[in-house]
Formats: sequence, structure tokens, C-alpha cells
Amino acid sequence: YAITGFVKILNKKPGVLWQRVKVSLKFNFTDSHNKTDYVLMALVDDEVVPEDEAVSCARTDHAGKDKAKEKQDTSTEMSYDMTYRGFVTTEDDWVSIAGNLNAPMREFTDEVVLRINGLDPGVDFLLDDVKLVEVPEDPQWLDKALVQTDANRKTDFTLKFTLPEGAVETDYDVQIKLKSHQFAFGAKVEDDCFHTNKPNADKYKEFVFKLFNWAAVGAYKWKFNQGTLEEPDFNNAIDATDDLLAHGIKVRAHSILWDVEDNVPDEVKHIETKTELRQVVNKHVKYITELAKG
Repeated sequence: YAITGFVKILNKKPGVLWQRVKVSLKFNFTDSHNKTDYVLMALVDDEVVPEDEAVSCARTDHAGKDKAKEKQDTSTEMSYDMTYRGFVTTEDDWVSIAGNLNAPMREFTDEVVLRINGLDPGVDFLLDDVKLVEVPEDPQWLDKALVQTDANRKTDFTLKFTLPEGAVETDYDVQIKLKSHQFAFGAKVEDDCFHTNKPNADKYKEFVFKLFNWAAVGAYKWKFNQGTLEEPDFNNAIDATDDLLAHGIKVRAHSILWDVEDNVPDEVKHIETKTELRQVVNKHVKYITELAKG
């Protein structure tokens, strides 16, 4: 299914710079059996296998909370996000919203609820020209994708071989194996696997080094500071970055600041004055950009 439409924020909430608009569909299922909506897959020894049989190296944050979660649902109803639009303000006038969703792999009733939420209480808004349509399946999608791959991701080249005098060309069999490519193919990696002895850490790193040539290291987030505001410690992020770079993988540090409550350190939340907050934020921005420079 695909959705399009427009939203307009009518008023501001004091102390809040912007609003987020989220569109979701709530499905009512006909059963409550334990079913997984999707199965994570991985590549091991050139074979695609379920993730639980392959590589697992989940992050544990500074509070010791394991962030690996299995997406299973045993309830009779569940909401699925279709699209998200952040940083919406009253100055934006009408802004577009658009997204799509594959229906869950469970039998559901005829009643499906479209939800528009995410805005703070007390914020009024208007909707206009909202359309939810079924997207027909294209049985030729794979053939079309292969044609586009040939046209946009491949090029011709010529190999020349010099054979010994008297050699017969038909006696030789040439095989070519791709060792690297320039197409930017990356993932957000679990930095814990690069500096601890967690189970499967070596397998995880081998998997990353083999499959990707770009990576995002999320341990640069402020909340993952292992030190204090006065003496920060982001060695987890640095260790992962150094290891990735040593294997020829380009790295993006994530992130300098993130205005989401769960990503703000408790020490920062407890700062009482704007002047001190500005000083602390500026100090962190300078520190983290210099740390990840280059």
C-alpha cells in the first residue's frame, strides 16, 4: 500500500522547535498465534541463512540493556509505520507526506485503521488530499531490475592473456572472482563487536569486512560516552573506526547531536540554565568533530 497527502501545523508548542508527523496502519488479525512478520537473513560462506543460525553480536549500552529484539507478535492487533516526517513547523505551511508498506504476512480482518500521530499534545493540524492506494505487484520486477543493473552498475572491459609458444587456447579455463567494487554498499555496525570478546564477534567482523565497503559507527552518539562531560571517552567508537578503516571500509561517524530524548545524556538533561547548556553543547560539538575528523 502507498500513501500520499499534505499536513499543515496550525500552532506552536512553547519550548518545542518542531513537530514530527508519523503515519501508520493498524491491522486487526484473525488469530493470536506467535508468528514472526519477517525473518532477518545473513550471508555466511556465500549461503543465505536465517540470522539466528548465522551472526549475532548485539550492542549493550552503558545501562547494560540488550538492544537486540526479536520482532514477534502474539497480539491480535498491531500498528505498522508507513512514513515519518520530522522538523515540521508552522512556517512550512503545507508539507507533503508519502510512504509505503508491505501488508503483514498474517491474515487480518477487513478493518484497518489509518493513524496520523507523533505530534505533541495541544498541537493542532490540518490534513488534505490524503490517498491510500493498493500498489499492484509487478511480476516482471526482477527482470526489470536486472536490466537496470546491467545498464547502471556494470561496464565492459577487456582482458588480454599471453600464452606460452605452442599453447592451445582451448586447454585453458579462465575464472574471474570479484574482490572489491566501488558501489557504496554499507550498514550501521555494532561497535561492541570490535573491542570485546563477545560471542561471534570475530564472525561478525568477518561478515562486515566481506560484504560491505561503507559503514556507519553509531557509538559516536553522545549517550554512548563512557566517560563524563568533563572527560569524555569514545574509545568504543574509535576502536571500531580504526578497525574498519584498516580493512579499507569508509566510515561515517553517527552522530554529532540528536534532538531525541533517548539520545541525550542524563547529565545534559539536568542542566538548568541556557547559558550552561549552550557551553556544554558547543564543547561537545567541537570535541566530537575533532575526534572524528578525517
